[in-house]
Amino acid sequence: MRLAQEVSQRVHELAPGLGPSICEGLVKRTDGRLTESLASSWDALEIVRREVKIAIFAEVEDRVRTICTAFVESNLDKGAGVKARINELLTSELAVEVVEGARIASTDLLGAHLERASDEIMKAFTAVGNPVDALLQNLCDAAKAERDNKLVRATAKAELLAALASAEAAGTGRLGVSA
Repeated sequence: MRLAQEVSQRVHELAPGLGPSICEGLVKRTDGRLTESLASSWDALEIVRREVKIAIFAEVEDRVRTICTAFVESNLDKGAGVKARINELLTSELAVEVVEGARIASTDLLGAHLERASDEIMKAFTAVGNPVDALLQNLCDAAKAERDNKLVRATAKAELLAALASAEAAGTGRLGVSA
């Protein structure tokens, strides 16, 4: 909603004569597009979440398997105190390896996504320019065209009235048109 308010405020600054209905329409259109963008963003985030999960599992699986195999081969999984040794393994070595593996996998994958998204955003802004500014410029151009159209009509009306006055003064009549 903050974006819509900013757009509305900038429209009033750039085109003070623009009617409120145009501003309201702009705000509604902006809100609608923002809602659509957020929905597609949530879908994209779900895909990235799944990719991160798979990458973490791939990164961590061999590390965990190696540590657990070493634990079993050392016969630490048998005898008195096995529960304490397993707890120690889980809270020290395995926890550190899992967190480190997750950090590496997620950082690499999210960094690649961020780079791709940044490139796409920059290409879009380069091709189109700032969409909010372009939209505001279009609205200002439309408001100027409307003002120019009113000026042309007023000028044409003044010229017609002058021609009628001239025709009436010359005695040729009013041509059936009233001022």
